[in-house]
Amino acid sequence: MAFWIEVISQPFMREGEKFCYGEITIGDYSEKFEIPLSYWEIEDYQYQWKSAIKILLEKKGEVVLVKSVKKPEEEKCILWWMLRYQGEHDIRVHKEMVILDGEDFLLGKNHSNIYRRGDSEVKAIGPVINEWKVTIDELKEFLEGIKKS
Repeated sequence: MAFWIEVISQPFMREGEKFCYGEITIGDYSEKFEIPLSYWEIEDYQYQWKSAIKILLEKKGEVVLVKSVKKPEEEKCILWWMLRYQGEHDIRVHKEMVILDGEDFLLGKNHSNIYRRGDSEVKAIGPVINEWKVTIDELKEFLEGIKKS
């Protein structure tokens, strides 16, 4: 198996909004996705991905890799991949669409993870449809790979 996430295009404009494309690879699964750049820039997504994986490896809990975030006052939906430790060496990965209910989220630029404060709720929509497994070593290889690029 393998794990990789990256931006694969230059920014482009569509209907007055800036986007780029990204791609995630989890084992044999690969998905290209559209990344909105109205709130976060490319570097913000890349920083968030790298920092979240570092946090996961250090604290052995769960983190998210943000796929799509827009200004919270304009759209209360975030698309992300949830990564959660399962056992000693395995990480489970699945996609979620999350509706933010409440104003008390840290969604600012350069946050390494998305945190909940106070009584705000995170509501994942629908059941987990697809789930993949990666290993700690594969995530470490990803971090080493981005250091070289």
